Amino acid sequence: MLKHGDGRAVAPRTLNDWRKEAVRYADVDHRKLHATRHTAASRLIAVRETTSAVAAWLGHADGGTLVLRTYARTDASEVDALAALLG
Repeated sequence: MLKHGDGRAVAPRTLNDWRKEAVRYADVDHRKLHATRHTAASRLIAVRETTSAVAAWLGHADGGTLVLRTYARTDASEVDALAALLG
């Protein structure tokens, strides 16, 4: 949990305000925070991070079942590579 210097927890609304300001400052397109979380999880899976590690990072307690169902995508090149392995 992110905390202020005095130990108080940072409110979710404050985090969202900070993020909006950073997005404006960086001059990038706005995306909802949850969409950014989804992108991060999908990219972690794409670089072969374990589903259990991604699940823990997201705060999921199911060991990775939801991560596989929600964030794992199969790229066409992966399917082609598997077909090549089978000859």
